[in-house]
Amino acid sequence: MVPVEIGGAQVKAIIYRLDTTEGDAADMLYRREIGEVGGDRRYQPPAAGRRNAVRIDRIDDLAGHGPTLYARLGANIDPLTSDRLADLAIESTRRVSLGADGISYLLNAKTAGIVTSLSAAYERAILDRLGAPDLEHALDRLKSQP
Repeated sequence: MVPVEIGGAQVKAIIYRLDTTEGDAADMLYRREIGEVGGDRRYQPPAAGRRNAVRIDRIDDLAGHGPTLYARLGANIDPLTSDRLADLAIESTRRVSLGADGISYLLNAKTAGIVTSLSAAYERAILDRLGAPDLEHALDRLKSQP
């Protein structure tokens, strides 16, 4: 899920206070977003106009917390439909470790109370494709496939 300019919905979030520099915090957030937690890559703002890139943005005073950093990822799924999301989520279970796949992502978002306008249809499309009663069973079915 990514922040959008039009549409979208408010979601629950957690703000972590860190005892570090803003640059180091940006580097940590960047590494989390690219799946290199514990690595040493440093954040460099991507070129203007680059769509499929992680941007670390700053809000100067979010609800009294002072400078707050967040990751902004460009929308990169076209067409953005529940069917397309379901196809990508199922395919992701073959490419990445379970837990980092699209079905686990949807399940974690749902558990955290994060719902978008496509969430219900996206979930239903996954369940229909896999003949599963819920997302946990969908993952189990995919784990058992070679």
